[in-house]
Amino acid sequence: MGSEYDYTYILSKSFDSYLKQYLEKYDQRIKEIISNSKISYEKLNFAYYEGFKGNTWNKYAINMIIKNKSKSDIKYLELKKDVLKDFLQKSLDVSNSGFLIQDLDLLVDDNDSFEVDLPKEDYDYGILIEDINESLSRNEPVLVLDRLHTYTVKLLRELCRKHRLEIKDDLGKNHPIHSLMGMLVKYYQKKNILQSEFSTSALKSSISLFQRYNDIRNTKSFAHDNDVLNDTEAIYVIKIMVATLEFVSRVEKELS
Repeated sequence: MGSEYDYTYILSKSFDSYLKQYLEKYDQRIKEIISNSKISYEKLNFAYYEGFKGNTWNKYAINMIIKNKSKSDIKYLELKKDVLKDFLQKSLDVSNSGFLIQDLDLLVDDNDSFEVDLPKEDYDYGILIEDINESLSRNEPVLVLDRLHTYTVKLLRELCRKHRLEIKDDLGKNHPIHSLMGMLVKYYQKKNILQSEFSTSALKSSISLFQRYNDIRNTKSFAHDNDVLNDTEAIYVIKIMVATLEFVSRVEKELS
């Protein structure tokens, strides 16, 4: 629980759950629309400077953004905008997040943008995912390549430690991500964790892809002074990496 001097400035893990509970009691159609929508937010400024009154000096004003591919669904949300905004604000848990909604934008999603849905168990994970999704929402996938690499390193090292797998070589040098992935795959095989040959083969194939991804991060992203990868290929790389990480995360969750 935050205090008046301590806010996370990120969405809490319970945000989606709270919102679904509020909408379940109010309007089933809105709940269904929201479940098929993309919800994001834009940070503005400290709430006091955006016109909020009272003890808001260190709370943060944001604009919430809801995108849906259906024009009729967006029109329906427009009719319920004030109530929806109120439910969103309640779900933000301002005492923890420190977020106050300035405005709610309801938009027809006419592009192929997407968001990643990866575990964010602590503050650092949350910041990384937030940065990744903000770049995707602006249709700037090349900016994601470096941040997703940082996330991948953090997650794979954590999972290797969990299973008592060495994350450094004999000289004390950190293993690259493809080596970490290789050790995890071997662990899964040894413990007979995966039920299908398909999943095992797919993860084995991902080892070489992670090695290629490491090269892309070093030579085709803004991690260094590079000629960066084009958007089409950047999106393809991100989707493949995220799909693999999501699968591994679900496997680990079932082991817990």
